[in-house]
Order: sequence, then structure tokens, then C-alpha cells
Amino acid sequence: MIDSGATHHITPHASDFSSYSKIKGAVRLGDKSTVAQEGVGSVTIKTSEGYTITLSNVLHVPTINTRFISVSALEIKGSEIIFASGAAKILIGGKTIASGVRDQKLYWLDAVPIANLNLHTGSTPASLHIWHQRMGHISHSALKAHGPKALKGLDIDNTTSAPTICHGCELGKSTRQPFPRSTKKSSRILEIVHSDLAGPMQSKLIQGSEYTATFIDDYLRHTVVYYLQSKDQFVIVLNKFLSWAETQTSEKMRVLHSDCGGEYIAGYIKDILVQRGIEHHLTMPNSPQQNGKAE
Repeated sequence: MIDSGATHHITPHASDFSSYSKIKGAVRLGDKSTVAQEGVGSVTIKTSEGYTITLSNVLHVPTINTRFISVSALEIKGSEIIFASGAAKILIGGKTIASGVRDQKLYWLDAVPIANLNLHTGSTPASLHIWHQRMGHISHSALKAHGPKALKGLDIDNTTSAPTICHGCELGKSTRQPFPRSTKKSSRILEIVHSDLAGPMQSKLIQGSEYTATFIDDYLRHTVVYYLQSKDQFVIVLNKFLSWAETQTSEKMRVLHSDCGGEYIAGYIKDILVQRGIEHHLTMPNSPQQNGKAE
């Protein structure tokens, strides 16, 4: 906000400063109240006209709600400020370097601060465990050996000890127990058939297919692959496989083994299996290893 009553530029945001010194003080506001000043420094802003301006002696007052641009501070530095026709202009040597608009009897500068992020990085020492979490759970030894040299402001508070076990590391690095190899093997053709549907593929076939449905006989490891344009065609290829396999082998399929994908547990698939007396064995959720032959 452009304020003709302010003696200094003021900002509540420490991140606005390009240079900063901690200087305690008090600032008296227009309503006669007093607020604490935490520091003073320079703030660089970029105006809507494309100019970069550095404001000096800017007060840091965290408890106020907005930034203040002091008309008198600008005028002392040789600027000319014009308020007319619902707008404000800041000129130097007759050239407009910044402008603003009037909103509810207040004038607001159209500009944004250019923060110096390096100024505020790690200004307060933190415990080793806090830095461990901030730096992606890097090991404590590597952090102590290389952290302060690799990153300016990475100050470790050595007065506190880090816990021996990090809960986040435990969760992030935990693994599942390996699945044992299955010793079960069918004794005849079509006793167990493993099936899986994969897709969509990155590239479609010339016929427009982007899914594959596989059927693998557990006894012979004979594999039949069908190409589908959409998942809902699975019911067609299931019927096609059953007709072909049972005709060619003169055997009846007893068990279909698959995951819990929607194409396998749909009602019309269940009806086909029930009508033919075929058992449907499903894997546990998120356990593709249980259908390893098809996967």
C-alpha cells in the first residue's frame, strides 16, 4: 500500500529482504498503537513497468498485515509521486517507473518483491534429526561429514542427540518377505489355467488392439494370447478360449486362476464359470506374486 503518512517502508515478511540486519525497535502506527520491529534491510521489487527497484531502510514488522510504501521516503530519494484519476504513479526524471491503482480510497502499488532465498536458509541451528528429515533421510554420518560444507546455512545443533531409530526410515525402507515358490503342480491338462489381462499398451496394433489377455495351462505351460481393443472384450475371448481348449483336448477346464481385476470378477464372467462348473481362484489384493505364472 502506498501510504503518505508512513515515514518508512514496512513489510511483515522476512522473505522479502535481499539484505537484512536484526535491529529491535518499536513502530508507532496511525492509530497510535505500537508494534515491535524485528529488523531492517533492503527489499528489491519488480514493477509492472518492468523496472527493478531496491528500497533501503525497510522495517521488518511481522505483526502488521500488509506492506507499506512510504511516500516521504520515496520523495527524499528524488522520486515524484502523482495521485490522479484513480491511479498513482512514481516518476524519476519524468519517467514512470512504477504505478498503482486506487481501491476503496487506498492506493496499491503494482509490484512484487524479489526475495533472496539464500539470505534466510538455515539461519537457526536445528538438531541432527531435523536436518535428517529435511534432507530426505540421509544417514546421520553423511550429514555430519558433508552437510555443513555442501549447503550454506545447514547448521547442526550438536547439543541434542538424534534418536537411534527413525520412524520414517523404518516405513520407507521396509520390504515384504519374499513369496515362497509354489510346489503345487497340476496332474492333467486344463486342471488349472492361469490368466492375466495387461494394458493399455503405449502403442496400438494396426487393428486397434491395446490390451492382451493370456491363458496359461499349468500342466503343459502352453500359452494362448488374445488381443483386445477394450477390457470389456475379455468375456468374448474367455468364451473363445474355453471352446477352443475343450474341443482340442477333449478335457474340461476345472480352475481359472487370476487376480481380482474388474474384468475377472464381473457378474457375467462369474455366470460363465458357474454354468460350466469352473472354480475361480483369486489372488489376494496387491499380491501379483500369487499369480506369478501369468504375470
